[in-house]
Amino acid sequence: FQPSSPSKPLLASASIDGLACIHDTSQSTEDAALKSVLNVNGPIRDIGFFGPQYEGLFCVTTSESLSLWHHESAQRIHDFGYDIRSHLSSLSNMDIHYLLGCQWQNDSPTKQQLNLIAGTANGEAAVFRVDGTSVHCMRKMSGGHKAPLRSFAWPSLPSLFSPPLFFTGGEDARLIEWNLNAATTNNTFRQRNTSATSRSTSSSTATPSKKGGGVARRKMRAGSTTPY
Repeated sequence: FQPSSPSKPLLASASIDGLACIHDTSQSTEDAALKSVLNVNGPIRDIGFFGPQYEGLFCVTTSESLSLWHHESAQRIHDFGYDIRSHLSSLSNMDIHYLLGCQWQNDSPTKQQLNLIAGTANGEAAVFRVDGTSVHCMRKMSGGHKAPLRSFAWPSLPSLFSPPLFFTGGEDARLIEWNLNAATTNNTFRQRNTSATSRSTSSSTATPSKKGGGVARRKMRAGSTTPY
């Protein structure tokens, strides 16, 4: 559902047929509810609204491609293509294998951005900022997971968390809390056929929070052979 506009609640749906549909759920009939259809040209795995008024829609496909759309006019803003992983690899100095997903970060009216999370087969990941037709590497995350990531979450009220936190879950059965309070990088990917404007071997790297994690150790009860 589109987070804003309660008087005109919009629902976005997508399928492996490559179509993303926008529905106005305030309408009483199916024909009246269908507002626009976006042909992404690939099986869609993840979609979501973004933008100051949530006027945009991002689409991530099972072929690891990303495209941005203006959903009301059904116009594509930009298609980063199927070679986006090679560009993300250049920006992050990591061997990116998959796109985990996107999330609209709306901390305040002056701090709004679309984030893309991508990862490697050995459990490393990176956070990229997507600006229309360009992508910037913001954070690299390593040392937490030992297998591919499957899910992530940003706190819905990030202002309540200091330092800023980010959560990931992976095939290694680990749930990791990350501290993202680190300097940004200046790596940038602008167009599908354009090389990165700069590369850095000293990208900022987030580290797992030291608040907890690992195997829980419990004292055995008196007279018991098990700690449970």
